[in-house]
Amino acid sequence: VDCLLVSFDYRFSLKDVASGYRIYRKTGSKTTLLGTMTGEVFYDMKPVSGKATYLAEAASGTNVSSKGTGKGITLPKATKKVTAKAAKSGSKRIVKVSWKRVKDAKKYMIFRSNKSGSGFKRIAIIKKSKIVKYTDKKVKKGKKYFYRVVAVKGKTYSPAKASKAIKVK
Repeated sequence: VDCLLVSFDYRFSLKDVASGYRIYRKTGSKTTLLGTMTGEVFYDMKPVSGKATYLAEAASGTNVSSKGTGKGITLPKATKKVTAKAAKSGSKRIVKVSWKRVKDAKKYMIFRSNKSGSGFKRIAIIKKSKIVKYTDKKVKKGKKYFYRVVAVKGKTYSPAKASKAIKVK
């Protein structure tokens, strides 16, 4: 959820002597160097919504190949305005999570963590794209929670949109 795995099939003149590869992401007319790698898999730690093309160039010392053929990927747009509110349902504590609907999303995945930037675990899958709310009934008094919602379209996932910290009282 936090990153996008991109694998490459190399067809470079420097492939056999390359010491590494530079990976680029092109969105529209903007090309961004994401980093370098030595294997066949690269993780984009900050994927973007919409259409992106990933390019690689082989490097060996000061010799650099031209960028290879791009690998195009289209991600659903990120969910917008994720909100979460602590509440009580009788004697039980709950957190109500809601978000804005994403066009073309087929389902949503809900993640929860006790930390703001890591440790997220999937707690639910909403299989109807028109449902844009979830009630978390497995929360504990005095704990702080963070939620993320990911839109899913086929086998592609949107970047995660996080909520602010929610403290259950």
